[in-house]
Amino acid sequence: MKASNRGYSTRFIDDVNAADNTKPGVQLALACITYDVSVISIANNFKVSRTTVYAWFKGESNVPRKHFKEINDLLRALNTVG
Repeated sequence: MKASNRGYSTRFIDDVNAADNTKPGVQLALACITYDVSVISIANNFKVSRTTVYAWFKGESNVPRKHFKEINDLLRALNTVG
């Protein structure tokens, strides 16, 4: 997965930090912010729209269960890098 050169806005990061960090999408967002992984790369990986990823990241919608294992694997991989 490629990292982004653009980064995340302060407002977006504040929204993620205010979200329920028990949700897998919010946990993924925190890792992506930390390791500068782009929304588009997550969207491509899960075959969903960027809008969907932003909603997951801010806890506005729930990640479908079918993606839980892949998210957990991705979180483990990102945390191993750091």
